[in-house]
Amino acid sequence: MLKQSNRAALATERRALIPDQYSLFIHVWRILATSAVFIGHATKPDILFDIDVALLGRATIPSFLIISGFFTTLSMCAGGRFLKKLAKRYYTMLTMFIPATLLICFMDLYMIYVNAPILTNYKFDPDMSFQRIVLDTFNLITFSGEYWSLSTIGQGVLSNQAVWIIDYIMAYTVMTAAIYTLTGWIRVTVLLAAIATAGPPVLLLAPLWFAGVLVFEWQRRAFDTSGFEPGKWHPITLASRVGISLTSAGARKLAIVAMAAAVLLSVWIEVSRSGEALYFWSKTLVSYDLRQYLGMAKRFPWQWVHVPSLFVVMCAARIAFDGQVGKHLLRPVQIASQYTFPVFALHFSAMYFVQALIPDYVPRHDAADPYVMIGCSFAICLAYGYLFFRLVRPYTNRLAGKIFG
Repeated sequence: MLKQSNRAALATERRALIPDQYSLFIHVWRILATSAVFIGHATKPDILFDIDVALLGRATIPSFLIISGFFTTLSMCAGGRFLKKLAKRYYTMLTMFIPATLLICFMDLYMIYVNAPILTNYKFDPDMSFQRIVLDTFNLITFSGEYWSLSTIGQGVLSNQAVWIIDYIMAYTVMTAAIYTLTGWIRVTVLLAAIATAGPPVLLLAPLWFAGVLVFEWQRRAFDTSGFEPGKWHPITLASRVGISLTSAGARKLAIVAMAAAVLLSVWIEVSRSGEALYFWSKTLVSYDLRQYLGMAKRFPWQWVHVPSLFVVMCAARIAFDGQVGKHLLRPVQIASQYTFPVFALHFSAMYFVQALIPDYVPRHDAADPYVMIGCSFAICLAYGYLFFRLVRPYTNRLAGKIFG
């Protein structure tokens, strides 16, 4: 079933005229971003580790959102029925996260029972009452836990703080679907309703998502209907308009230079702490209470400064990587990219759960316990993904066929 899903992903990308090399680049980027989140959480310098070695800093969240915005636009741009497309997207996400949440609930009950170290984390609410479980279940089913949220406490479903970003993704998916599948006053009404429902904290990260939408729109205009010849927004065409002759090889070299410069810009933003300075400056603009409220947008000014460089990387990569790739390489990478979802869905809770299983856990980089925790939690995520793709996904896909056609 995973191979069947992989073939479907390949077919979607080919219909959108995505070259194999570009597909490989984007999926590798997604894998690296997930790895950065995993290692960043595994080395939280509180009770899991004593040194913070987060890999990609604030560029990780923008990477997730810009890539997700791009891929979502691929599936929405062909049009279709708004409600059907949206319902199918929610259905697909729920089939992944509901079983994961059941496992997380079991982990939480065990950690509460043994009074695990995570209970000292102020963001973990050990309230497992019926009302709390119902509330978290509702937040999960609607992906609305972050909408108009006035606190940074309890950012995820139960102990899974990492799931917060899915609420943002689903809100932006609704907006993207409205843009590409609706017209006129209906489109405007749905967009306004989505904006009002999500609220300011969610909207503050919208530029990251819609940068991915703009990448798709640029690509659609930069190449002709074959997907390879220069279109009206391609550098070769733009250069010819001002009397400059630019070859395909020259455009590719310029694209590689632009990618390198953009990556160095993001690195400089982190090393120079410019993004951090912008974030702290933004905190001086409003009162403390409003800062706490807007803080749910995950330090949005710090994320915004990465948007131009990541936008350039995605656009330039489309020019630089336009060749074919052997299936023996592309398919395994796409499968690994699909596994980023179960890793993302479970890893945060799994880490603290494994920590609770290790007697007298030593949270130091020079001890074996943190590395055992990392290996075991990663294995739990992969095992869940394997069982999900082999046992759950075939059934949910058949059911989806009956419901959505």
